[in-house]
Amino acid sequence: MKLKLKDENLTIDAIGFHLGEYAENYKLGDKVDIVGNLEINSYNGTQNVQMNLKDMSKSL
Repeated sequence: MKLKLKDENLTIDAIGFHLGEYAENYKLGDKVDIVGNLEINSYNGTQNVQMNLKDMSKSL
């Protein structure tokens, strides 16, 4: 699953391997709690910070 995490001032790419089944349970704009690691993603000569998701759930 690949998504963008966003708050008022920051947007970060996130990827969750083996979490594709979560996609059916979330919609654009849902607030979520996440667990993961920040990593440097190097692709096509460009480096970006991304979150490697381990788990997520809807915020209460």
